[in-house]
Amino acid sequence: MSNSKFDKFLLKYFEENDFQKTLGVFKEDLKKKKSATDSLSFTILKAPKNIIDIELKQSGRKKRSKEVVKIPKQFKRIARKVGIPKEHFEFFFEHRTRFNWDLFKPTVYCTVCKETSEHFEFCFTKHMIEKHNYTDCSCDFADCQFVANSESSLLRHKSSFHGMGKRKPSARAHLRCKYPSCNYQASIDYALQRHYSIHENRSTECYLCSTRMCNALKFKDHVSAHFNITDFDCNFCSKKFTSNVKRNAHERATHGTFICADCGLDLKTSSKFNKHRTNCDERKKAFIQ
Repeated sequence: MSNSKFDKFLLKYFEENDFQKTLGVFKEDLKKKKSATDSLSFTILKAPKNIIDIELKQSGRKKRSKEVVKIPKQFKRIARKVGIPKEHFEFFFEHRTRFNWDLFKPTVYCTVCKETSEHFEFCFTKHMIEKHNYTDCSCDFADCQFVANSESSLLRHKSSFHGMGKRKPSARAHLRCKYPSCNYQASIDYALQRHYSIHENRSTECYLCSTRMCNALKFKDHVSAHFNITDFDCNFCSKKFTSNVKRNAHERATHGTFICADCGLDLKTSSKFNKHRTNCDERKKAFIQ
């Protein structure tokens, strides 16, 4: 089917099914088709979702670290209309087939307690403050600008970034953090730059709960949890998870073995394993006081 015939088919389909919003957007796109730089195609999915799937034009240039996703202008217009900020465009474009864009009213979940809410900007901000004690907590080291979402988050940051013990340098980890209070070492520059983004508090704020994150992958997992998008299947049972981290933790705790990598002790449960790792004498030898 030629492009012109396909366009006529879509116009007729939208009019017959009363997809007024989609019809308006599509007509605007047809007017600009000759001068448009993006090559878009449309796939109509089964009712009742009524979603237009805009295919991504693949770039010929491939990057090893991260593939740049080119988001069509039409998708950006639709996303703005339903109240999605530009920092979240990439996530919603990646998961565009999961939402009804003609009637965008998804259920939003709290990432901590799974309480639900209607979708609107900062719908969980008050909830996170009142129920989960979220507040701005700045790192008190002079050379670190990190601002945590809670006191517990700040304690984890200070423990992992500014701990008293210094690990033995490995053969691969040869890139040292430039901040004196931190003992982090990386094996590649990408990991070091990602580490610096935490020190310098280069974060992205969630438009639903105001949680800030510096790691792009963790941020995507966070938004997936808000919409209960479970793309990660357990390799041993039928459970599904919103992130690879949660899936791995489940497999390790439920289906895995618990052998200490330093002393070789075989533990029966994850709780006993975690308690042992905290006090393992062989593991402590890996630190230089």
